[in-house]
Amino acid sequence: MFQPIHMDDLAEVVARFCEPEARPRAILNVVGPKEMRLSEITCRVRTWLGFGKAVEVTVPRWILNAGAKIGDAAGWLGSRTSFRTTALKQMDEPNVAPLDPLVKATGFTPRPMAEALAADPAQVQDRWHARLFFLKPLARFVLALFWIVSGLVLLDPISFSYAAGVIIQMGLSDALAGPVAIVGGIIDIALGLLLLLGWRVRSVIAAMILVSLGYMIALTISLPGLWLDALGTLTKIVPIIVFMLMVAAIEDER
Repeated sequence: MFQPIHMDDLAEVVARFCEPEARPRAILNVVGPKEMRLSEITCRVRTWLGFGKAVEVTVPRWILNAGAKIGDAAGWLGSRTSFRTTALKQMDEPNVAPLDPLVKATGFTPRPMAEALAADPAQVQDRWHARLFFLKPLARFVLALFWIVSGLVLLDPISFSYAAGVIIQMGLSDALAGPVAIVGGIIDIALGLLLLLGWRVRSVIAAMILVSLGYMIALTISLPGLWLDALGTLTKIVPIIVFMLMVAAIEDER
């Protein structure tokens, strides 16, 4: 059980204690006027966003525990998430308190959740944020994994021979083809690991885009026929760059 309070109402409570006539000391539980279950809160927010009716499903505790562990791991990798083991433990106990002491101390009654949401209708950015919230860490993880695997595959003996052959076709000597392929694989792996760890995400993505453009330009100049390759050797780079730009665009947390 929770007693949600709107952020504006919380700010009003704080402001009233900054007034000269406010009580000098007080320990108060700042809560909303109504006790609500987490499922009810979720459904109200979903309705506020204009999404369809939610389907409530009872989830076994072991699945919640596993999900919270994943949330912990995501936090270690730089992705902020509220679903962690600490949050799960906190939800085991009700988070409620009497409202009267707060009203008597401030002369202010926080609004019910439905009223507060109705006063601040959801905008398109709220819907975008809701839909991208879980896709954001997944997109970064998939992009990082793509670069790591690409680098590892490039260092595989069969793929390495193919890559070295392409480099030779581009005009480099046999002696340089191998080292260039190895350096390319190492760069891919390094950039993927940095992105996975959440280190300066936008800078890493900028480097990825530059490397991708470098590949594309070099291959276009030396082997333009690859644009017609049935497997899309070059054409796939374009949507990947767009995907990287989107991951960088939604990186901000605040």
